[in-house]
Amino acid sequence: LTTNESDSIRKRVAVLVCPAQFCVPEDYEMLFENLSLLQKEVNVDIASSSQTVPLGRTDWIKVARQLPTRAFLQAELNVKETLDWYFQAIEDGLAQIFEAEGPDVDICLVGHSIGGGVAR
Repeated sequence: LTTNESDSIRKRVAVLVCPAQFCVPEDYEMLFENLSLLQKEVNVDIASSSQTVPLGRTDWIKVARQLPTRAFLQAELNVKETLDWYFQAIEDGLAQIFEAEGPDVDICLVGHSIGGGVAR
């Protein structure tokens, strides 16, 4: 493809990072800076609405409610009960992206550590 042909078929992708435990959006700023630079070398436009799931460091304290339970000690935690706040934050991040980009944007979920497990 020529440069003009390549530019006309560039995919637009919004990236949503599902962070690791105790990580917050600020921890992934360099990742987004690097993605911005990389998009010039690949056939993808990274949407400006790309973001990290909006979690705070103290949100993880919500998991602590499950620690002194029999389910925790027997490794039988109810995933929805334990991580519903994280699932909701993913939904909030996706809603913000779709509001900004419209329904035709492709989504790339990037999971870091436990964020990868939650994203699955």
